Amino acid sequence: MTEVEELEEQATELKEMIEFSKSIRNLESNPDFNRVIIEGYCQKEMARNLGLAVSDKLNPETRELCNQLAKSPAALKNYLVYQMQRGEAAEDDLALVEQHLEELRAKGE
Repeated sequence: MTEVEELEEQATELKEMIEFSKSIRNLESNPDFNRVIIEGYCQKEMARNLGLAVSDKLNPETRELCNQLAKSPAALKNYLVYQMQRGEAAEDDLALVEQHLEELRAKGE
C-alpha cells in the first residue's frame, strides 16, 4: 500500500469518527434522549441501583448485582464522552492528513 493510499484510508476512518461524534451531539440536543437516557437511565436509574446496593434489606448477591447495574450508566456516559473526544481529535488529525495528501499529490506521488 502506498503512502497516499494509507493516508486516504486514514482520512476515511477519521471522517467516520467525526460523523459518529456528530451523531452523539445530535442525540444530546434531542430532549427525548436527554429525558430517557441521560436523566432516566444515567442519573435516576444509577441512583436507584446505588441505593439498593447499600440496602440491608437485600441479600449480598442482589446488592452486588445492583452495584454492577449502577456502573452501567456511568460506562455509557464515559463511552459517549470518549467518542466525542475522539471526534474532536479526528477533526484536527484530518486537517493534517489532508494537507499531507495534497503535498504528496502535488509532488506526483
